[in-house]
Amino acid sequence: LKLLDMFKVLSDRPSVGPMGTGLMNVATGGMGSQGGKSAQLNAMDAAGVLFASIDLIATSMSALEWHLFRVAANGERTEVFQHPWLDLWASPSPFHTQEEFQEASTQHGELTGEQIWAILRPENSKLPQEMWLLRPDWTNPIPDRDEFVKGYIYRAPGAEPLVVPAEDVIFTRRPHPTSAYRGLSALQSIMTDLEVERQAIKWSSNFFKNGARPGGMLEFENGLNDIEYEKL
Repeated sequence: LKLLDMFKVLSDRPSVGPMGTGLMNVATGGMGSQGGKSAQLNAMDAAGVLFASIDLIATSMSALEWHLFRVAANGERTEVFQHPWLDLWASPSPFHTQEEFQEASTQHGELTGEQIWAILRPENSKLPQEMWLLRPDWTNPIPDRDEFVKGYIYRAPGAEPLVVPAEDVIFTRRPHPTSAYRGLSALQSIMTDLEVERQAIKWSSNFFKNGARPGGMLEFENGLNDIEYEKL
């Protein structure tokens, strides 16, 4: 449960800003941009329309009622009311409710095109004990010639890099047309537009802070007399 120990430490830390893109190259040979994933996650609290859209989708997903069914060979379904997976889904970890887990996971999916869950198991057991969300901007796949993905490197700021085996990770993504390992979000295509909007809002705010007066200076070679000054 080494991964759990790291999560407990990280849960007490405030959110951090974007990381450098150089770390991404260590695990994936330059595929994608770790800093880009951070920017997508941070965009949610920087644009009101985006926040409202993502929040509506995420809260709607977290409000869904989930059911487990056993499917017979003939296709007949029987609902299961008691099962370890139901217990795990009801309480993924000691720090997250099912609703919070699903809402945060949906936020990751909509913002980055990736939802990454880490499965924690007790020693000498295959039964999952807890589930934790891995931040997409801190998670890098390890390509493998034979297994395609050998595992994942989780690089959280201030912590040692941790390799998580592929069998302990559930990686759901929206397919990327140029990357077999990373996901693509709709947000990625409008990041430039959001930045333009942010800069426009910042400019307008500074304009009104300046008394709605445009900045600038007029210079004249021979100066102005009183009549010319009054005309200006």
